[in-house]
Parts: sequence; C-alpha cells; structure tokens
Amino acid sequence: MDDDSMIPESAKTACIQSIKNEQLIYLYTGRSKAEIYDFNMEVGFDGIIGAGGDFLETEGKMLYHHKVSDEDIKHMIDYFDLHGMDFYLESNGGLVASKNFFPHVERLIYG
Repeated sequence: MDDDSMIPESAKTACIQSIKNEQLIYLYTGRSKAEIYDFNMEVGFDGIIGAGGDFLETEGKMLYHHKVSDEDIKHMIDYFDLHGMDFYLESNGGLVASKNFFPHVERLIYG
C-alpha cells in the first residue's frame, strides 16, 4: 500500500475536531468506492463524495450515482481492443483491467 491511500495526521486531527464541533464531514475523492479502503472511513466520515463527484453516499446509502451506460462501456472496450490499447476501468463494484494492462505497466515502470 502506498502513501497515497493514507490520510495525513493533520487531516485526521481536523476531521476529529469537526466531529467534536458537531459538523458533518465527507470524504471527497476522485476514487471509486472500490478504491476507498475501510481504514480511511475509520476517521468517522458521514459519507463520501467519490469518483470526482459521480457518486454521493451518506450514512451508508447511495444518494446519487452517475453511471456510464453498458452500451458506452462496450463501445470503449471494443475501441481499446481494436487499437491494441490496454485499459483499467473503475466502478463502485470493482476494478477491471485489460489482459495485458499489468504487464504493460510493469514494463513501463521497471523497463
């Protein structure tokens, strides 16, 4: 796990103080639900605004979720496959990578 998944101590302290002041606090992130670790929620967030604003969850209930249509997803995957492009798709239900995505990334990182 890298440091990008950790909440800085200063932010935790500010969140705890906000909770003590009876303010609602939300985790705002570009990550999908599948990429938010449970330990991040231990701070006491009242909810999540995730995927860059494409979903809003409060008190464990999904209030808003902008989804890409199945037709558009199929179109993207077909296009990427046709052009030999590796891809990585994020969703609240999970993460999906093309068959050669990870070997390709490893080559880019490690040579």
